[in-house]
Amino acid sequence: MASPLLSSRPARLIITAVTSSLALLAAFILWNLAPADALENALENAVRQDEDSTPKRADLSETITQGKAQVAKRDQATRPQSALSPRDRFAQNSDKPTVEFRPSSEAQLAKGEINFDDLKFDIEKDSAFNSSMWTKRLKRINDKNVKLRGYMLPSSIFQSSGIKQFVLVRDNQECCFGPGALLFDCVFVEMTGDATAKFTTRPVTVEGTFLLDDEKYRYPEGTGPGTATHMAVFRIEASSVK
Repeated sequence: MASPLLSSRPARLIITAVTSSLALLAAFILWNLAPADALENALENAVRQDEDSTPKRADLSETITQGKAQVAKRDQATRPQSALSPRDRFAQNSDKPTVEFRPSSEAQLAKGEINFDDLKFDIEKDSAFNSSMWTKRLKRINDKNVKLRGYMLPSSIFQSSGIKQFVLVRDNQECCFGPGALLFDCVFVEMTGDATAKFTTRPVTVEGTFLLDDEKYRYPEGTGPGTATHMAVFRIEASSVK
């Protein structure tokens, strides 16, 4: 025979409330420790266990609605993103400013004022070089007196003053100092006569004779990273660095 204590309605309500509280506590623990679907199941179980209490059931229904919204948001945040192709990645970042290709004008070339865009040619990173890659513009400035602005590559310098040779690079970002650099992003500079240079982190203008040189800076045995054959193919015999 059922106990009078358990058969009374107030007692059943108390037990139901305790059971619901325990269910909600379990749901809270699952929210922090278990997968998102476990949280949803726990909340739904709490509703089924509270059938005798209409006010509690209403509260839990609202909790479930909020919980499902949070679960959906959490799933969206943790769902692995599909890999993007370089083209798609570029499209996503299309609002960012891009660097415009700006070779020197005819008037600047006539005065020997060149920039690193004048030195570009078609080559892949860490690929073999051959002289057929030199452009008409490169051949035009070959053996001419030029002024080229860039940055001293620190790793090519072993003193702060009295420098006789160093590598001039397009900019001081990782693209030129690190694995992103291309063969046309650097120029070997050799100071002529008594001329020397002082190291600086600021941009400098190198003046001297620009030379295409595919012999002096080859990798030992002709093979560098990948299939690269050269460390550099440009050289300036410099009279000044300002």
